[in-house]
Amino acid sequence: MKLFRRIVGLIALLVLSSFPTMLFAQESPLNVVGSGLAAPLFDALVSASGTNPELATEVTGSRIGIERFCQNQAQIALTNRGMSDAEAAACVTNAVDYVELLLGDEAVAVIGNPADDFATCLSQSDLALGFAPSAQGQITNWRGLNAANPDLNLSIIVPPNDSAVYALMDSLIEGDGIRADAVTQPDNAAIINAVATTPGALGVVNWSAAFAAGEQVKILDLTSAEGVCVAPSASTVESGQYPAVQRFFAYVNDDVVARQDLAPVLAFLGTADASTVIEAQGYLPPAEDLLTQNASVIENLTLGRTFSIPPVVFTIPPGVVGAFTIGGDAAGFNYMQDMTASFQQTYQGVTPTADFEGRVAGARRFCNGEIEVLTLTSPLTEEQLANCTANGVTPISYNLGTQAAVLLVGANDVNEPLFCLRAEQVGQVWAARADGLPTNWSEIGEGFPDLPITLLVPTSFSESTDLVLSSSTGISDALRADVQTQGDPLYRAASVAVVDGAMTFMSWREYLRVLENQQFGIRLVRIDNGNGCILPDINTIKDGSYALTRNVQLVVSQRALNRQEIQSFLWYIFSDENFARLDLNDLHGIELSELPAVREGLQSEFDAAVAAAATPEPTPDLTATPSG
Repeated sequence: MKLFRRIVGLIALLVLSSFPTMLFAQESPLNVVGSGLAAPLFDALVSASGTNPELATEVTGSRIGIERFCQNQAQIALTNRGMSDAEAAACVTNAVDYVELLLGDEAVAVIGNPADDFATCLSQSDLALGFAPSAQGQITNWRGLNAANPDLNLSIIVPPNDSAVYALMDSLIEGDGIRADAVTQPDNAAIINAVATTPGALGVVNWSAAFAAGEQVKILDLTSAEGVCVAPSASTVESGQYPAVQRFFAYVNDDVVARQDLAPVLAFLGTADASTVIEAQGYLPPAEDLLTQNASVIENLTLGRTFSIPPVVFTIPPGVVGAFTIGGDAAGFNYMQDMTASFQQTYQGVTPTADFEGRVAGARRFCNGEIEVLTLTSPLTEEQLANCTANGVTPISYNLGTQAAVLLVGANDVNEPLFCLRAEQVGQVWAARADGLPTNWSEIGEGFPDLPITLLVPTSFSESTDLVLSSSTGISDALRADVQTQGDPLYRAASVAVVDGAMTFMSWREYLRVLENQQFGIRLVRIDNGNGCILPDINTIKDGSYALTRNVQLVVSQRALNRQEIQSFLWYIFSDENFARLDLNDLHGIELSELPAVREGLQSEFDAAVAAAATPEPTPDLTATPSG
């Protein structure tokens, strides 16, 4: 039916091409929806094509634009990302066929003052430390990004919040927007000038503007998902190595591809002249082979995703069935309970069972082949690994992120000795002790103030409570009894801000809520675990240099990876759609941009496990050997 409709359309187009004036008069406006960042670029390309189709453009954002496009409510959707699997499925459900065309790339360059001697490669954690909303009032010195940096005041300089550069930077860091105390400049030129004339400045601009600035500024490398330092360039952007990139697409309903007022515009997207226009707009034009691919899409009417289709092939079968058991450390219980409930609600044929008996019992059952999935906060011991090997169980680990607890005190000068505590002093303050509890800070050590110790806790049995005690004492110790229980972290933060000598703890996520509430008069307690006073932030949490942390690993038996229900559960965990559940369960340090590489690794592991299961065990050679 589609083929017949296309043939009829082409015949009609040939007939009507003799009457262009009548045709244009009869054509209705094309409804264009989607990204407000991609729309100006598309308008510039339309104008340069020499054709003037009537466009009714509405800025809706990429998500809503694609949704309306796949409901056949618009003929063109402009986006600053590729269409997801779920969105593509919606188009299929509604019988909306389309072509996908690449418009160009936006890359952000992070720039610094060339006279400053600081680390020239920033990780995504460094970006979060410098630019995230949680950094406001906390990270004000370059040493807050990296202890090896000079003692230099840090100034963050950004473009307006309606710019493409701002939007892309926001997508790279946790939280909504960029820290509120950043200095906003109106355009790239003003940002470059401010960075060039301000010691300690760190700014973000369009990549082409950064290169045009020459030696006025220092362009910093960013680490890729593999942890490799990558400089912004045309090649690293096109290859996907450089992380600070967003890609602009146009999705066009195939019913209008051949319209005489639109066809020249689409054909123009495959030409070298289009590259000139894209570059003039400050974007990186597609490489020559991608321009050729644009032209091929239109010439051959190649339907569906051409540029954004994921490189991996695994999909969760809707009718997947099976059962498996998860056990191990209680630190992973809340997250796994959340994930298994959500997974089973969607895939009712699978029965996951959570049986958390603790690390020792969980490791024993895993290595005995009794459970398939294990959560751990420290690696398996040599003895446990030997047991696994003896039973033919090969453990494969996946990082779920790091949990952290932070201590808060009032920012008053009288509390200054509390601003940094040794790990053992944390245990001395919070843990129950048979030899008597300190009730005054002067009992903790020389130089501590003569103030009553006032302690506020969420509950006696929270994950943060266990984390504070186990990390500071080395054992799962009991919490002292003379504490005040208050479940609301905002209330606890407000209390310590006004009571000298008061202290509370909370998860990192709860602390970010406190910051968003703009609570003043509080101070994060740094922890000295033998390497100096370490401030808790997303970087020190991720690398474990901050003491009150524990990394959570998901361990799976390799031979279980050939089972469809195990594959599906792992794929579900590491899907983009479920990324937010990590943060909701206080697991931090994994970036959304890392998930495609995780899934690519999963695909390889699945393929290897299936191939191994299909390979028969070698049989001994039973051929008799003649005796002499």
